[in-house]
Amino acid sequence: MKKLKPTEEAVTGVNVVPIIDVTLVLLVILLVMSPIVNLPSLPVDLPEAMTKETKDQNVSVTLTAEGFISIDNDRVEFKDLPWKLRKTLEGREDIVVIVRADKSLPYGAVDKLLKVVNRNAGKFPVAVGTRQRAAAIEPVQQ
Repeated sequence: MKKLKPTEEAVTGVNVVPIIDVTLVLLVILLVMSPIVNLPSLPVDLPEAMTKETKDQNVSVTLTAEGFISIDNDRVEFKDLPWKLRKTLEGREDIVVIVRADKSLPYGAVDKLLKVVNRNAGKFPVAVGTRQRAAAIEPVQQ
């Protein structure tokens, strides 16, 4: 066994240079491969977003411009919304709670509705219902 001379010190630190080298090589590979993996130019015929069966299964919470709330087709008072929503969702599986609100409503009213629905939806996902746009939005000129 080799003995250290009094002037030599033992190596006690970790050499991080090889770790940094490997990390940078992996980062370069990731940056080069990411455009190749995401090929938006490939033609893909996507399925419809919602079929007739799933549309019937989903629960829709609607807030009209006049302030009326309904769960599916049943009109509900805001104070009764939590327990009626839980009752509607009871015993159902694989559904989405869709919150539909009139676009003329202030953000505060829609936010209040979303908070109540999120708290009471339980395990079910909550989505915001929108209408499909026919044309792209024009950029705002300044």
